[in-house]
Amino acid sequence: MAETNTHARMAETTKLDPDGMRDCVLDSPSLFEQGYGSKASFPAKYRKAKQVVFCCMGGSATGAGLLGDYLAPDLKIPYWVHRDYDVPGFVGKDTLVICVSHSGTTEETLSGYDEAKRRGAMLAAVTTGGELAKRAKADGAVLVKYESGLQPRAAVPQVLGVLLRTMVTLGLADDHEDTVREAVAHLRQVAETVSDTHNHAAADLAARMHGKIPVIYGSGLTAETARRLKGQVSENAKQTAAWEVVPEENHNALVGLEFPEELRDRVVFVTLRTGYEHPRDGLRFEFLDSALASRGLPGATLRGTGPNRLAHLLTVVFLGDLASILLAGKNGVDPTPVDIIDELKSYLTEAG
Repeated sequence: MAETNTHARMAETTKLDPDGMRDCVLDSPSLFEQGYGSKASFPAKYRKAKQVVFCCMGGSATGAGLLGDYLAPDLKIPYWVHRDYDVPGFVGKDTLVICVSHSGTTEETLSGYDEAKRRGAMLAAVTTGGELAKRAKADGAVLVKYESGLQPRAAVPQVLGVLLRTMVTLGLADDHEDTVREAVAHLRQVAETVSDTHNHAAADLAARMHGKIPVIYGSGLTAETARRLKGQVSENAKQTAAWEVVPEENHNALVGLEFPEELRDRVVFVTLRTGYEHPRDGLRFEFLDSALASRGLPGATLRGTGPNRLAHLLTVVFLGDLASILLAGKNGVDPTPVDIIDELKSYLTEAG
């Protein structure tokens, strides 16, 4: 009977996910490994950059943000992820600007590329093609091109791998061969485990988020991951979510646990934990757990696992991604289409 029920659930999942978004998530280890295996060469002067700015949006920005959290303890120069038009005011000839657009057509990123070019910044483009690739080729900028037929958000593990390899090649990050190998091996084990059962952390989190507004808390290594899970819940499950970062959350949002009085019926608080957060943040999470419990507010915790920091980061992202797909199933929706974003793009095109 249990086997019959499992087959029935899998059949229903396939029906609701005809484009295989769940399979893309399960393929995360290979996607990351593929991205890290990318190759590019850079002029010697790029290694002398005084700061690096990533111009990117959506899934591409997620890859840059995740990498920034991972590399933060070892970065020797400022690292900035710019999610907007143009570029920050400090960008100039000593700035390396890496424009990342999965499609190569992201208008904000193209705007940033043009402005960085105007200011004489060192330029690189990371993309599958499109207008960004055309401009980079025409201008003689460094072009890091990768192949992918995936939705931008599904390609995040691949983009993260590409950007990590880029930073290593530039000498802005240490060699990560052993770390990557260990992390990918661990992530493969996790992916194989969850693909064979419905009793795992991602399934539990999906059940807890169903019918609620998830408020997701990250810290340090999982700061961008909290934003990622918020986005995945919205895009895949078509469900509203929010995110916060500890310790900043403790200085303001923590006070907002009192109202509305029906909060416990509307919200679930999700904390993302690893063995690598600052010890004081660990204490802050413990206090938060206690504060939620004393007020009868529902909470859930998603924990990273593995032999190193990269493995912890990848597993939390992976389990959160999978939870969003399972939540889409509970909501009875196809995780792939993002119709309202397509409507927005059409509106902007018509507006000129």
